Amino acid sequence: MKRILLRKSDDLNGATRNYFERLKDWLVKEDKNSFTNVSARQVLKVNASNQKRYMIALQEWGLVQKVKGDKKNGFAYEVVSYEDQQQRDRRIQTVLDDIVTKIKKSKKPK
Repeated sequence: MKRILLRKSDDLNGATRNYFERLKDWLVKEDKNSFTNVSARQVLKVNASNQKRYMIALQEWGLVQKVKGDKKNGFAYEVVSYEDQQQRDRRIQTVLDDIVTKIKKSKKPK
């Protein structure tokens, strides 16, 4: 149940979230701060049209930002926050814990 609630509360759809998590893992593993669409696409084996859709969503939600480049030569991007999912999960877990506590208190005999 918790997993379903966490997934439903995510701002990103499942495919975009999976891409973003794989992207973050790759950047950490390679000790990189920035990336290009071409390099990410090659390493993560994502087709260009899907990647474009993922990157638009990530930029709209403020999870990825352009750091340099231009339209002609391409842009370099960096991840704004690596802890976005953990923060969301903690907030939801806190809410769930509060609800369970309230339910338990309301069921106690008086």
